[in-house]
Amino acid sequence: MPGAGVVVAVGLTRQVLTQFFRSVTEATRIDNTVDLDDDEQGRSVWVCRGQRTPWSQLWPLIARFG
Repeated sequence: MPGAGVVVAVGLTRQVLTQFFRSVTEATRIDNTVDLDDDEQGRSVWVCRGQRTPWSQLWPLIARFG
């Protein structure tokens, strides 16, 4: 199945991502170092591999624009 080799995701849970990728690993958590409470502060940064679903089906389910 064509797809990206590696996907970096923010703002989604491991539970959601494992539906679409075979491997989901937390790389880090976002920390703006000034204790500013914004939408990204404290969120996990996931590294995803082994895409299970074609982008044409996957993107509409997970794309979010703020």
